[in-house]
Amino acid sequence: MKIISSLRPLLTTTFILVHSITFSQNISQSNVLKADSLIRQGTVDFNDGNYDTAIQKLEMAVELHPVDSVYSALGYAHLLLEDYAKAQKALDTSLELNPASARTYSMRGILYRRLEKFDLAIADFTKGIALSPNETSLYLYRQDTYKNVGEFELAIADCSKVISLNPTEASAYRGRAVSHFFLGNYAETIPDATKLIELDATDPQGYSLRAGSYISLEVKDAQDLILADLSKVIELDPSDPDHYTSRGSFHLANDHYQPAISDFTKAIELSTDSITILTSHSFRGFAYVRDGDYDRGLEDLNKAIEIDPSHAESYRNRGRGHFEVGKYELAIADYTKAIELDPEDALAFKHRSDAYRKMGQTSAAENDLAKMQELEK
Repeated sequence: MKIISSLRPLLTTTFILVHSITFSQNISQSNVLKADSLIRQGTVDFNDGNYDTAIQKLEMAVELHPVDSVYSALGYAHLLLEDYAKAQKALDTSLELNPASARTYSMRGILYRRLEKFDLAIADFTKGIALSPNETSLYLYRQDTYKNVGEFELAIADCSKVISLNPTEASAYRGRAVSHFFLGNYAETIPDATKLIELDATDPQGYSLRAGSYISLEVKDAQDLILADLSKVIELDPSDPDHYTSRGSFHLANDHYQPAISDFTKAIELSTDSITILTSHSFRGFAYVRDGDYDRGLEDLNKAIEIDPSHAESYRNRGRGHFEVGKYELAIADYTKAIELDPEDALAFKHRSDAYRKMGQTSAAENDLAKMQELEK
């Protein structure tokens, strides 16, 4: 049976809270004792991986002791097992019985977020915050949800609130760095990513965000740091092909063709995603061409176009390959196809202008150069 591993550490805490208030409820002492025993057994079963048995015991407990805390525990167990309909029913009942439980609003907010009902999730996290304004997890859940709907400024505000409550909360710096990065606030991303690395040196996202920010800011004297960060990401998470395409792209941009080829080759080996495979073939092909291996470069670029005949960048890269070996007519044909697919591609106009000039077609070259300048304004 499937379980949401990211939420499981909260399970024991949830059941402990149930135990702590069980005897305060207005229910017969015998039923309370039986329900309490079932909840304890259910907790053990859940932690041992006996999920069906655990759920059965919790359902028996709620029959004996139908109070908000037990419904909340049952709802959370269903949530962990991704049985969302049963989870919502139990959590709704819990909140009907006790609308002042910040923890239950948090659980239902998590449920709504997993159902991609982001507005409802935000509303529940907001209710939870109103009831428990110093509970950092509620702000962290809400900022994640704000990012789902593109409200990055609000996400930043929530992360800042968490940092004010707990300056060593690594996930708050991660969340704020991610939001700054998506907003293009690269200078603000770097200190948050650096703080994340300081607090959790095993989190690859800190290194990735910092490297990406330095690249976006075009900080020339940060090349060694960028490469070190991109390599650290791979060291920490060596099975993700996208990390190799990121480092390969950095190598390619800096004319380090053999390391770029090696990284794109690794990405192709690891990836099952067609877009990553396409991009890696296209970029590896271009690296081969720039390194003087026209035949292998053309093979990769043809493969990229075979995977997706509508991928404009592959035609532009193949055009560069043809240009490098003096096949200007073929280069022009590929640049023209790239422009047909992406009329806003200023580089394609620039490169076609260069090819026209090599062919002695000065007027066409000047027209393309003017178009490139227009697009870059």
